[in-house]
Amino acid sequence: MARKKKESRIFGLAPGKHRAKRQRIRIGSGNVKHVFKCTLKEGTGVRIIKKHRAIANNRRIIKLLKPTIKKKFQVYRSVDGELRSVEINNIAATGYRIINLECLEKHVSEITCHAIICDKARKKAISGAVPINLESQVAHFGLAVILAAKCTGCGKKFHFETSPKLLNVGTRQYDINVRAVWGSIVSGNGLAHLNEQLASMDSPTMAQNTFSVIEKEINQWWKVMVEEEMSSAIDLEKKIAIEKNRYHEGVHNFNTVIYISYKAMIIDK
Repeated sequence: MARKKKESRIFGLAPGKHRAKRQRIRIGSGNVKHVFKCTLKEGTGVRIIKKHRAIANNRRIIKLLKPTIKKKFQVYRSVDGELRSVEINNIAATGYRIINLECLEKHVSEITCHAIICDKARKKAISGAVPINLESQVAHFGLAVILAAKCTGCGKKFHFETSPKLLNVGTRQYDINVRAVWGSIVSGNGLAHLNEQLASMDSPTMAQNTFSVIEKEINQWWKVMVEEEMSSAIDLEKKIAIEKNRYHEGVHNFNTVIYISYKAMIIDK
């Protein structure tokens, strides 16, 4: 007995005069839409279902998943750079952290003021319980850490960072990360040496991408500083050469040497 050949079906109908055609059209600036065209006549009772697909460029999300007790903790960063997180449930942060004293003073003042005005927190403190509980480390960006605390009385949550950001120099990097990378560069070390020290101190380490981005920004800062210093040195030596009448073939002697050395240094960079 011959084996019956399986026929292909589109929209659940047999091929032939009722064959349906699907057409895919790209419309607009990067938006992808699926348009289904069916040549069936009216009254056939066929329903076409469009499945909407999320566009990757519509929203870029970087998820920072951290191990937790209940495995329900999720933190992600939206396109505008804002940190968004879901509910946090009794997650303890361990180890050591480097905290800026000004940030610490600000956060302690905020938590203390809340503990004073919160009736439930005061009752907890009078009974000997802890009014404020440090729940978790929400996320870390290199050596900078975002911690989460919660009032055990009313349940209000506090998020605070251990390091300020450098917003006045055209960058959004954390100050502690810039200082760590700067120190690694001037001491002749790299990311591996820095992470070994941080791991030995039971502190969060720095990712390669973070280190490389900050390193490039520091190189640009140094380039601008060197150009300004060399320009000032050239003007000063030019003035000295004119005052002491030092010329070589009609050109200020010392100024020429410095300018050539400066150009060679920029080319090497």
